[in-house]
Amino acid sequence: MALSGGSATIKNTLMTNNTAANGGAIYAGATLAVDNATFASNSATDSGGSLYISAGNTTVENSILWSNTGTAPAATLVSGSLSFAYSAVQGSGGSGSWAGPGTDLGGNISADPQFIDAANGNYELTPVGPAVDAGNNALVPAATLTDLAGAPRFVDDLNTPDTGAGSAPIVDMGALEMPQSPLASIGDFVWLDENADGIQQPAEFGVKGIPLDLLNSLGQVIDTTLSGNEGEYLFEDLIAGSYQVRVQNNDRPISNPGEGSDDALDSDFDLDTGLSPFLVITPGLELHSVDVGLRVGPIPVAWRLPQNVNIVDNSLDTFGHTPPGWDAGANSQSYLRGDGYAQTLVQETNTTRAIGLGLPNHIQSRSQIQYAAVLDSTGKFIVYEGTAFRGEFGTYESGDIIRVQVAGQVVTYWVNSDLRYTSNVPVGVPEFGLVVEAAFTSPNATLFDVRRSAPQPIIDEYFVEDDDSSDPSFSNGDTLTIQFSGNTNKPGGDGVQDRTAVDLMFAFSEPLGASYSGQWVTADAFRITILDITGGSINLGSATVTPTAIVPILDESEGSRRAQHESDALTGSFGSRAGILMPIEWVEYDPEIAVNGTDITRTDDTRKGFIEALSAHWMPGPQTFVETTVLQMDETRALGLNSSNSLGSALNDIDYALYLRPANGEYRLMKRSTVEYISTYFPGDRFRLETDGDTISLIQNGVFQHSFTDDVTYPLFVDGVLLETGATIADVTMMPVAPNIIQVLCSDPDESSPAVDVGDLITISFDGDTNQVLGPGTLSKDQVDSILTSSAVLGADYTGQWLDGKNLQITVTNASGSTVALGTVFTPTGLPPITHEAGSPASLVSGALIGNFGLQYPLGIPVTWQSPINVEVDGTTLVKTSANNNFDAGATGTQLFTQGNHFVSATINDATQMRAIGFGDATDSGAAITDILWGLRVGSDFGAIVENGLIVGNIGAVADGAVIKVEIRGSQVIYVVDGVDRGVSPTAIGAGDFPLRVESSLQAFAATLIDVRRSLVNGSRTTSSDSAVSFAGQGAVANSANVYYLPLQPGWNLVSLPLEPAVSTASELFANSAISGAVFSVAEDGSYVPAEDIAGGEGYWVFVGGESPVVVTVDGAPFALSSFVDGWNLKGVPYETAVPASLQVDAIHSFEAGRYYEHAAESILTIGLGYWIFTPEGGQVVW
Repeated sequence: MALSGGSATIKNTLMTNNTAANGGAIYAGATLAVDNATFASNSATDSGGSLYISAGNTTVENSILWSNTGTAPAATLVSGSLSFAYSAVQGSGGSGSWAGPGTDLGGNISADPQFIDAANGNYELTPVGPAVDAGNNALVPAATLTDLAGAPRFVDDLNTPDTGAGSAPIVDMGALEMPQSPLASIGDFVWLDENADGIQQPAEFGVKGIPLDLLNSLGQVIDTTLSGNEGEYLFEDLIAGSYQVRVQNNDRPISNPGEGSDDALDSDFDLDTGLSPFLVITPGLELHSVDVGLRVGPIPVAWRLPQNVNIVDNSLDTFGHTPPGWDAGANSQSYLRGDGYAQTLVQETNTTRAIGLGLPNHIQSRSQIQYAAVLDSTGKFIVYEGTAFRGEFGTYESGDIIRVQVAGQVVTYWVNSDLRYTSNVPVGVPEFGLVVEAAFTSPNATLFDVRRSAPQPIIDEYFVEDDDSSDPSFSNGDTLTIQFSGNTNKPGGDGVQDRTAVDLMFAFSEPLGASYSGQWVTADAFRITILDITGGSINLGSATVTPTAIVPILDESEGSRRAQHESDALTGSFGSRAGILMPIEWVEYDPEIAVNGTDITRTDDTRKGFIEALSAHWMPGPQTFVETTVLQMDETRALGLNSSNSLGSALNDIDYALYLRPANGEYRLMKRSTVEYISTYFPGDRFRLETDGDTISLIQNGVFQHSFTDDVTYPLFVDGVLLETGATIADVTMMPVAPNIIQVLCSDPDESSPAVDVGDLITISFDGDTNQVLGPGTLSKDQVDSILTSSAVLGADYTGQWLDGKNLQITVTNASGSTVALGTVFTPTGLPPITHEAGSPASLVSGALIGNFGLQYPLGIPVTWQSPINVEVDGTTLVKTSANNNFDAGATGTQLFTQGNHFVSATINDATQMRAIGFGDATDSGAAITDILWGLRVGSDFGAIVENGLIVGNIGAVADGAVIKVEIRGSQVIYVVDGVDRGVSPTAIGAGDFPLRVESSLQAFAATLIDVRRSLVNGSRTTSSDSAVSFAGQGAVANSANVYYLPLQPGWNLVSLPLEPAVSTASELFANSAISGAVFSVAEDGSYVPAEDIAGGEGYWVFVGGESPVVVTVDGAPFALSSFVDGWNLKGVPYETAVPASLQVDAIHSFEAGRYYEHAAESILTIGLGYWIFTPEGGQVVW
């Protein structure tokens, strides 16, 4: 090939067996770029076996020039330039010893690239050759994904070290990548070798989550995986070569390799290195017999309560101490529940110390260890059991493993595998299990690497629940919950498991029925639901449950033995809605407390003494309980039940408390300031504090501890107090409570009529997150009817949708036959139950339906304008009339906004014209964009946040027809387009920034702002009967002559009168034709009825027809007394004030602009507005 002038690129090219006088493959007199090319077996009778460069600039990258002949077999440079990078260049010496030709740019080699069969025309590369994975990925032209043969251009040879540049896979040199043989795989099984024989047994199952590494022949890790749910693992897509697999066993001992005669059932990994033998893989081989057995190994002991000893990891010593007798030692933090052992590795034989098992006491002494192996200073192995001397049983040596073991209530003593003594004192069932205990009587003594048996999950408690409260025996829908002592491996995963899967895990002494399912509700609780009770005969007090050992239930580390113990007789209740545990929700807490789910932690102790947190939900009684798991021993804290729901700061504020003290691991059961019971605790202990009528009981790890009686005041809240920084109350759960319906709100988005019609919405709100029964997705009419009943007919058809965990929205799709009106009541049916996320069903009837028909909300109130400059005002629309292309046109809203949540919105009809809308200060300013303190600037397919006239953020393009909104939410200003938040102001808004007005500014001629709307604001007030009054929003306006002006907006208004009206009948007071007949009060049963007489301080719904506001003038005298009933009250205030503290208030809601607003109990309330006020105890308020 000859090139003259211009430029050329050669890539993915193979040039072989060509001959010329100069340049056997190419004679170049032009600019030339060569990428991933192979020049081989070419010849020149004169010079340049591959290339001859007579002019121009030539670059050669990722290429091979080899086995060419002639003077200068690779290339000859006569004129111009020639450079090489990451190429195999014959005779060049490589980049380390570059001898030419041309310039070395790095990465070049001068070694045989090792073609597979060049003599027969096969110029592919052999595996592990020097040109494999030796190129530079950055030099490969873009979009070059295949080689000359169409094979993938980037393929990694795992057995070849990467010598090129870039991230693996690295491109090969030359036109052809190394060919890929059929890919192979390595894998099989990680199993729990429970009997430690090194051979897989039918009842031994896989262990999931074990990390395994794949190593190449150089010992480099080239892949990592985790064993799956059944213990399986697999490394795929391997090329031929030599590999090893390494198991990261996380301190679990590996079974002896090569046991038995079946390679498919043995363990193949070295005990010390965790490596398999080298595995030689041929193309396409599936080597699926590389197994590893993990034995149940001991775990390190964590110590507590050390006395005159040093703790180093799990070892103890008395260096620096001189024990005066047996008064040095420590106890383990956790204890054995059932079979287990403690062991230590002997270091010295010239000191005296003891290791063993005992009850969790706090006196480090040999005599306090119930079962003690004593290693004395003369090398003797001695057994003591408490104060009883059992004898000398041989000697011990350095390197021996000493073990004290309990199995089947029998204690044995071992030196290595030699049984030295079997106790004739059987282990009973100690109150707290057995802890590992150590004691010393010599200085400079050690108990090294003290370990205990891995735990096994023990069944703590079984109980049944009758969720539908149907009968006093097991029926369809009832549940059986199996509670374990700790977190398990949850065999079968988180989903619902059928009867077959349940039966593989558990055996039942009596049949449960024809059909049932199960599910792990938590890592330590499995719940079985009865689907068909046919043939069932289970009885409380006699039936038992036993893990079957067919599917192993292990502790969460999966390094322990399976659960094996039969349950005690089943306990529980029928006809009860007790439910399983419900996670706590902390709603009110001290600022020095951090909340993380169900946990609370003190973050600072600047203030001395206890600080407090309270639960969101209360329990009505008489049955209540709260549970917690102990995580730490170091800090002081308490958890309990309290009849008060206000924050205090003292432990004595809690009626009934579990008080955890770090000193000596002691806890106290408290009745206010009185100590009722004292005992000890350990990390991992689970406590339950419960009431049943007037009895308060404490249960520790499923075992009853103590109870007392008291005159319990219900309802009870969960209360937690913390003393020191770092103190934590963890994993707090409580008795489930029903999610209550707190509001039912209807709305008419299309403003079509004052009654329910197609498209109208009814939103049912609960006081906590629910299980969103039958959701997510659209619920049919039948599904809605199955979970809710209505006291009126909703219509011929409707659908439902859970908006979130707390709100269910019903949409009317056919209003035929509807009789729904304000006052309609909704009730959960219980079939299927609407429950809290983890608990009991909703059961309370809703309050009467509230809301509005015929009011579109929350689109807002039209803005009224003043001081227009260079604009034409047409209702809610502004049009610029000036031809100047400046922001010199606009108008100011007449309304003043005081501190609170507000918005202004506008519709964009021509996105090419620039305009701005937002909030400015209260001064009636001009029309410049600099008058806008917080606003949006939109036009020319551009949307920006402007503050003080300056662009401070970008919201992206805004299309024609979009609704833009500037919204104040608390201390933030949010910028919204079509209901989607597009930005947040970088500047917080505070009380000093109010009052505000709507401000606008338009730039281009004929630019518009259409349908400009705003939120409601409180009405203006004046004390002069001659002063003008501006009725900008809801809120009464008074003058000095006790005349009140009550402004009413189109649609529904929730109002009250701040005085006793001289004219009290509704028909006379609200005589305006737009109001007549549309005034409602609240009846005693909570429903709405047409109002007849109007009283000061009572709340009323008033509907205004048409599009114009109405002002009602009221004469009278201020009222001075209001009566409240238990529950919800619709009330108002005689002047701007908060509800007096003498009345306990739990919730306050107002209704403005078609939506409800929640207020704090101490909020200042506005005259003229009606408020829903909830008080648990009624009473009278003197204003």
